[in-house]
Amino acid sequence: TKLILLDSLLQERIMDILIAVFLVICSTLLTLAVQKKSKPKNNNDKIKKSMKNKVTASKLLDEHTQEFPKKEVIKVTDNVYCAIGYGLANSIMIEGEDGLVIIDTMECVEVGREVMAAFRLITNKPV
Repeated sequence: TKLILLDSLLQERIMDILIAVFLVICSTLLTLAVQKKSKPKNNNDKIKKSMKNKVTASKLLDEHTQEFPKKEVIKVTDNVYCAIGYGLANSIMIEGEDGLVIIDTMECVEVGREVMAAFRLITNKPV
């Protein structure tokens, strides 16, 4: 029985790890999908030009910020939402039957609270 219990605990930990990996992959794919929808089609020319002119990292960050000038929550698909324009990253909310999964809580508490307030306009389910 000890072997069966150990095997069951090991399977549970492996499942936890697989779920975590799955969520990271989903977050990356959703972020790429939102960025692809929002970015202009000639972005490669913009990058080549900035590299050619040796633009500083600060200027590139300012230009990137201008691509998302408006804070908004976009519905990606049923029960999946992406908050863009709030900070350096995108935050994703996945709505389950009885709760929420938030992927990327942002770079600081203040921005995280702002994103959570926007998500709360959609649902009050627990995180």
